[in-house]
Amino acid sequence: MFKRRWIGLYILLIYTTIPFGKYLIPIVSKLKLVENFIIVLLFAGLLFSLYIRKLDKIIFSLIVIIIFSYLIFSLKLPEERIHYLEYGILGFMVFKSMKVHSIKNLIYGSLFVLLIGVIDEIIQYLLPNRVGDIRDVFMNLGGGILGIWYGKILSS
Repeated sequence: MFKRRWIGLYILLIYTTIPFGKYLIPIVSKLKLVENFIIVLLFAGLLFSLYIRKLDKIIFSLIVIIIFSYLIFSLKLPEERIHYLEYGILGFMVFKSMKVHSIKNLIYGSLFVLLIGVIDEIIQYLLPNRVGDIRDVFMNLGGGILGIWYGKILSS
């Protein structure tokens, strides 16, 4: 399936940037790329919510955007912000690739995001210039679940 290829490429992008994270984080932090992307995402989400014209979707969409933004802006380390953002995007992509949006598939999608996050942290653990952390696995999962939830809200 075409969408699944994009997910595979996105995961490959996540994994191939791991060794360079130590060098990329200061650049991303200095340019405030994550923060600026979140602001653009908030604005786009707000515009999309207004386009939907269904009050329940608008409310739920805005709630997810606010929670996602709060979580990202409340984190002090840029690495943690990047985890939430990249896995939020992954969760959204995983949801959009599902043909059937049943509870079972939502759980499978969450488990898939969890697996990708665990592999991410194992790779980081094995690299000499990185640190694998169980806390990051939970941040990855949290971002992924928010991405899946946002996809569910927009499609229901």
